[in-house]
Amino acid sequence: MVGDGCHGDSCKGDFAMETVAMDTVSMDMVAMAMGIDEMVAMETVAMALGVNGTVAIGTVVMVSVANVSETVAYNMQLELSRVDYTIVGLTAPQTMKLLPNQGSKLNQKVAVADQDGVLQVFSLKKGEIQLSFKTLPGPGISRLELGGAIGTVQDKIFVSSGNEVRGYTKKGKLFLAFDTNLTEPIKSMNVSGSNLLICGKHAYNQYHDCKDANSYLCGDEINDVISFPYEKTNRLVPVLACEDSSLRVLDRSKVMHTVEIDSSPTVLHLYRNDGGDTGDQVLFGTVDGRVGVLQVGRTGVHNRWLVNNELHRGGILCMDCYDITGDGMMDLLIGRQDGSIEVYSIEDDGEDEDGKETRKFGFTCNESVTSIQGGIFGSSGCDEILATTYTGFMFGLTSHKTTETKASIDFISDKIENLRTEIEEIEQKVIKERERYQDATQDKSDGLSAIPYISINDKVDISLQNLQFAPVKHLRTTRLSTKDPGSGRMLRSFLSNMKKRERDKMLMTAWAESSSMNMAKTSVPK
Repeated sequence: MVGDGCHGDSCKGDFAMETVAMDTVSMDMVAMAMGIDEMVAMETVAMALGVNGTVAIGTVVMVSVANVSETVAYNMQLELSRVDYTIVGLTAPQTMKLLPNQGSKLNQKVAVADQDGVLQVFSLKKGEIQLSFKTLPGPGISRLELGGAIGTVQDKIFVSSGNEVRGYTKKGKLFLAFDTNLTEPIKSMNVSGSNLLICGKHAYNQYHDCKDANSYLCGDEINDVISFPYEKTNRLVPVLACEDSSLRVLDRSKVMHTVEIDSSPTVLHLYRNDGGDTGDQVLFGTVDGRVGVLQVGRTGVHNRWLVNNELHRGGILCMDCYDITGDGMMDLLIGRQDGSIEVYSIEDDGEDEDGKETRKFGFTCNESVTSIQGGIFGSSGCDEILATTYTGFMFGLTSHKTTETKASIDFISDKIENLRTEIEEIEQKVIKERERYQDATQDKSDGLSAIPYISINDKVDISLQNLQFAPVKHLRTTRLSTKDPGSGRMLRSFLSNMKKRERDKMLMTAWAESSSMNMAKTSVPK
């Protein structure tokens, strides 16, 4: 079982380690991942952990060379390696999808949207990003869904931004631009054939062929919406995940069932991606990190818990079902608020026992996981878990071995050289911009110097078991460490500039108030 990540002095240099209690652990995997000798690998790991070389080394070794990082995660059931693909803008939850392919083991394209309003679809060929299309920046995109006519391949891309919904083909052709005229921005969305389900903060609306069909006003905030597959149920059954710890099943504009649960549901996903055998089952993740399944029959509803958060992880932000283990059974992929990625087995033996699913894999990154998908993206025939984070990092956890052949090693060397060249070009651009900024600040002009806007994602979780508050903050900025002299100087300079700007702001405010008072005095007639 993978640990929570590196803390304190456990992380040094470019290596981040996680340890677990194991009797015997081979260093072959570590040496293979780092491309060095086994003894050198053991000494390097020991140095990074601050222990001697005889200590049992755990599961995760992160190697970062010229912004190329690869993580090898290992437990008794899964062995996956992290590969970073690209960086996009800030992402909202559930804004990344893998497009379906006709072939079962062919590489898939990925569609990802960000808060800059950019939607891009690309694939990976020979280690390089092959862009299919990319839209111009605009209002931030809050949700991305795939759809299409019932019974056909669901490869149409639908995105929501503000109160507008746009539809694109996989080649980038815009075929839908629908203004909903809602008074609040779209928060969640679902597409089922010609039916478009849209939720703001409190309002639910259903559109059939872009015509208003049904609506519902919820008394509490709506976190997510989903509908059962029409192919199996022969009817449209929307399900709302509401902040008041309830799941509401709708029939047109009326509430058919209200299911109370122990915690607020945050995300909904179809059981096994198709609602199960009968098409009437939906997975729900909660803010306290648990996952349950809800079954909606024609006569009643039934719910049970699948995953109990015994490790006290963060809340659920995204889910997917995919056979990542290759045993012919669907696995549950989970992305959490605290950066945890987990794989659970989905065992369907007709029993109603709560929390019986087994944890097969765990991985921890340093920020919230906003989207997660299982598929084939980086290497043909190799299953992987594709994930995006809040700040826009897109990476995969793949079973592909990048160090098996000499050709792969040569390919990695070429990629590192290309990245080094790209880094040098970026450094030159930074130097030019820094010189231009210094010239502008030293000039006696009336220009203003302002701090760029920094988007902060903050959330406070309350753990009833431990009676603790767990604040989570993510912002897109450079990570600074006070232990590193250079980073420490940068941090002190940053804080000093912040204090100076705050002082200047206070002086400017006082000057403006004083000027307005003087103008008021001079305007009074004698």
